[in-house]
Amino acid sequence: MITKDDYRRPSGVVGAGTSRLTVPALLDRWRRELPDRTALVTPDGNVTWGELGEDVERRARELTGFGVGVGTVVGLQSANTRCLVVDHLAIARCGAVTAMIHHPYPHSEASRLAQMVRAAAVLRDGHMVWQAPARSHCAPARPAPDDPLALFFTSGTEGPLPKACLHSHAGLLDNAVAVAHDMGLEPSDTILSASAFTHLFGYLALHLSLVSGAPQVLLARFSPDGFRRAMAGTPVTVLFAVPTHLYDLVRDRRNLSGVAAPLREIRSAGAYLPAGLVESVQARFQVPVVAHWGMSEIGAGLHTNRLDPPETARQTVGRPVGASRVLIVEEGKAVHTPGHLGELVFSGPSLFWGYYGHPAATDAAYLTVDGRAWFRTGDLAAWAPDGRVVFRGRVKDIVNRGGMKVSAQEVEAAVATMPNVRQVALLATPDPRLGERGLLVVSLHSDSSLDLDDVRRHLAVEGMAKFKWPEKIQVLQELPLTATGKVAKGRLRDWLSGAEVSGRLFG
Repeated sequence: MITKDDYRRPSGVVGAGTSRLTVPALLDRWRRELPDRTALVTPDGNVTWGELGEDVERRARELTGFGVGVGTVVGLQSANTRCLVVDHLAIARCGAVTAMIHHPYPHSEASRLAQMVRAAAVLRDGHMVWQAPARSHCAPARPAPDDPLALFFTSGTEGPLPKACLHSHAGLLDNAVAVAHDMGLEPSDTILSASAFTHLFGYLALHLSLVSGAPQVLLARFSPDGFRRAMAGTPVTVLFAVPTHLYDLVRDRRNLSGVAAPLREIRSAGAYLPAGLVESVQARFQVPVVAHWGMSEIGAGLHTNRLDPPETARQTVGRPVGASRVLIVEEGKAVHTPGHLGELVFSGPSLFWGYYGHPAATDAAYLTVDGRAWFRTGDLAAWAPDGRVVFRGRVKDIVNRGGMKVSAQEVEAAVATMPNVRQVALLATPDPRLGERGLLVVSLHSDSSLDLDDVRRHLAVEGMAKFKWPEKIQVLQELPLTATGKVAKGRLRDWLSGAEVSGRLFG
């Protein structure tokens, strides 16, 4: 059982303020004001707000019978389907907490995550697939705005063990309200998320329907064909997609102009968004691309705007969402010079309440600057001359070559534009003379090859300084990925380290 008393942010952290928003209250609003308007567009037909409300009430009564009530944690593992939406809203209706578990995880992994947060049960695709052996009964009750709403697991890109980030109703919903305001979202809009609702970026798309009344088109599994079918049946105005989805759409040479005509903007997050991809998407769809930056601890932290000049999303991740603030710091002091790299730190109402079961990790995640607590994102950034933020990769994702710092993200983005490269990662490997050298790890499209000279010629054409060029290369069939599609560099380093020791790599 989790309550708001279980977590306390460090003193000086900005809280959720005076918000009165909760998930049940928003559902009740649209059920009352727009009962006959479409809430969900599914392959089996449209669902109105009135029908959705009835489904949620019925499911909440069923969950109450399983002992789900105030503070109960329920694991939720489903694709972007009607049952996920109903189950999540019903869990919130009971005053319980949803632990979002990515759909691709096998049963063993889902159970491990559920036990990690002491979940009472796991729901998968609408079915109860796991229950704790012994659980205390908790009565259902309407949640308050600062009560816990959801747990999101960190992506695990740098190591095998994720942490669980706890968020409140007000924190996540206020974040959605601020994004909806900036994008001018109305009930007449229609949202489609190719990103999973179990990921905070997709979850934001779902919450945008709750705060605006705009219907949500449900796409259970992304593919270019599935996207075309979903878009052909409904005039979608806002698309949420991670870069992997956008790459697939750009490479699909079929004409999308008809189905994409109603689109007003495409929003992307979840991984680094290369400038070349933004340019290709804008040219293909003739609509603005909006870049998001965020993380499991924050939600939507920064974004650009569809009214910005086209190059803005290619060069920056925009400005803070709503009342949020960011600093760029070096050695504990704020950096104000444009172009100077430092760590991005964040403060704002969307901040999580803490890592479940890890108060020491929560405390360690904050840095005090000028008497105020700021969350350490672990991301490198710099100020653009106009005050927007330029993302430069992870603080730990640097190759320190003889004192010259090489951003892995910069090299990866350049190599990713090579037509035969499918996946790419740059890792630092120890070197007795220089300290570290860059190892490029790639997977390729079928029937293609790549060597280090190919890469260096390409980077020379791109105008990249020679000290940034990788000095070793390893071609693999597949790079390990997290459930959200990011390269799991922690696992990749472990595997390559073992391979190097056994003499299988690098000669």
